[in-house]
Amino acid sequence: MAVTSTIVVAIAGIVGTLAGTVVGPYATARFSERREHQARLRDARMALYLDINTSARSVAKHLDFVIDLQAAGELRQIPTQPGWATLDARIELLATDEVKEAFHSMHHAHGLVTRKLQEVSSKPATKLEPGDPSVVAARSAVKRMYELTRAAVEQA
Repeated sequence: MAVTSTIVVAIAGIVGTLAGTVVGPYATARFSERREHQARLRDARMALYLDINTSARSVAKHLDFVIDLQAAGELRQIPTQPGWATLDARIELLATDEVKEAFHSMHHAHGLVTRKLQEVSSKPATKLEPGDPSVVAARSAVKRMYELTRAAVEQA
């Protein structure tokens, strides 16, 4: 009986050693792949949030321009950015629902300001008032976008 239990323990030890030798590297490789994937995803999100903030900054600069015609010189300094459609597609893939909603709100509010400006643009030296509801809504949307992207970056 003692010999049988010794054989069982020896076989279990051999099987355990073989399993560790075979499964260990496989498990380590899978864990490493998952960490690398998570790092790439985090980097893609960081780049996305940077592009979102660039777009938000462009909207803010445009708002400055439409309420203060002297800010027109600064408008030339707006950095280039990806198009709204490209940015929207990346947001759909990578961003949280809250960031998606805030981006769509900002884009919509910016569109309202642009349409309103087009309506009144027949007058010379056209500008919108800072208290105009469309300007206030757009500024609020930009501020919310900044807050959400900052929070998302801090959580990453």
